[in-house]
Amino acid sequence: MTITAYERIIPPVLVSELISIGQSVSEHAFRVGDIANECVNLNKLAGNDITQHIVYQAIGAFCGKAGRTVRYYAEVADKFPIEIRKKYEALSFSHFAFAVKYEHWQEILEYAVANFDNRSRPASVDHLTAVFGFPEKEITSNSNILDLVNNLRKEVYKIPMSGDVRRLIIDALQRIIEAVQMTEVS
Repeated sequence: MTITAYERIIPPVLVSELISIGQSVSEHAFRVGDIANECVNLNKLAGNDITQHIVYQAIGAFCGKAGRTVRYYAEVADKFPIEIRKKYEALSFSHFAFAVKYEHWQEILEYAVANFDNRSRPASVDHLTAVFGFPEKEITSNSNILDLVNNLRKEVYKIPMSGDVRRLIIDALQRIIEAVQMTEVS
């Protein structure tokens, strides 16, 4: 017998705890993103000659996250000011992170809050993906290039090949990442 009802998979006491954890994770992701954006701006105003990448790495070192994760939080936080977050407070950081990829992000967030499921939760990100699909995002920034290269790097591990060939490809992708990071302007 296959169980598909989440309530039959996760005990109610753990559901409550998971919801609480999810809310906390969302708050912290946005806060780390806000701090990153603030530190980038403070360093620009101070005339410090450091890249955003270095700021993200420094913040990541203090909060136990990779620099690219901090960048991701910062990009989502930058796109959605606090007023918008409050308007859609029922949604998680992941909802916003999904919507940020689209020009019609407001339609997606509205859909998520309008389509509460039978567990009194907004439409899940999986549901949004099923409805809105994957965006055809143009590469318009260093962040997009870094995301693309990092995704390629993950795919290399899925392809059967010798360790030597894999290492050559990974090294080449790392050199691309380093070159892109050198071009970032703080």
